[in-house]
Amino acid sequence: MGVYSTAMALILIAGTLVTNGIPRVMLRFVPKYCVEKQWDLLKGIIKGIYRVSILTSASVIVVLGIISIILSDHFSENSLNVFWIGLALIPLVGISNLRSEAVRGLHYILMARIAPARGL
Repeated sequence: MGVYSTAMALILIAGTLVTNGIPRVMLRFVPKYCVEKQWDLLKGIIKGIYRVSILTSASVIVVLGIISIILSDHFSENSLNVFWIGLALIPLVGISNLRSEAVRGLHYILMARIAPARGL
């Protein structure tokens, strides 16, 4: 397997892990708050979930960065550069997953599946 495909696989796995099961919370509360027109609560839960995701992403980046530094003797410089650039994408993948679930919670199922693929 190539360097880039391995890095992308790691990014996608880590990006999914940093959501911490939050998509279920999004699917539960987003429709509820929309039906009840509690826009402040909806805004608050989305902001809070993004914060948790970013903090978790930062923790994962630090841990994976330390591991990569420890194991740097076993990998080429090109592989490490690709890996470190990929680490910066972990929060973006996590946020994209959460945005997709929020849109899905609004019952826009097709848009929830298309938007992450298009980078929206």
